[in-house]
Formats: sequence, structure tokens, C-alpha cells
Amino acid sequence: MIIHFNTEKRKTQKGKKEYWIRGRLVCPLTVGRPAVILVGNNICRTLPVLALHKETATEIHFETPHAHCHLSFTPLPADAAKEAPAKLTACA
Repeated sequence: MIIHFNTEKRKTQKGKKEYWIRGRLVCPLTVGRPAVILVGNNICRTLPVLALHKETATEIHFETPHAHCHLSFTPLPADAAKEAPAKLTACA
């Protein structure tokens, strides 16, 4: 199940949903195992991963039985600005 937090979704031609998620992987992606993603303060767990389609330094595209997921590690500028004061406070 994916929590719809900071995500966009569309249907693909094959009827699978497509999600664009901004977050971080909690553990490495493994085919056959669910993806565990940190989105804001929420931990999301997907159905088992069927395939890894693309992996770069800033994003991963993977497929589950019902969806194509595009996980972006780069926050939007507004998201980064919201997180900055919390990080500075935590360091003080």
C-alpha cells in the first residue's frame, strides 16, 4: 500500500497506476520484496517489487503488481526550505 502523501498518480495504458513520489528509501530495493519508503514523517510500504526499470542518483523507477512508481530523492525547493530550519535546530 502506498500512502498518497506528496504523490501524483495517473493510469498507464496497461491500466496500472503511476505514482511520482518524493522521499527516501528506508532499505535497498529488492525484486520480490516490498519497497519501504520514507515520505515526510510517514513510512510507506508497497506491494512486492516486480522489476527495476531505471536507477539514477536522483530517482528510481520500479514496478509493483498494480503500479509503476517513480521515487525522486530531490525535494522541491519549497519542501527543502521547510526542512532546513528543523535540521538547523536539531544541530544546535
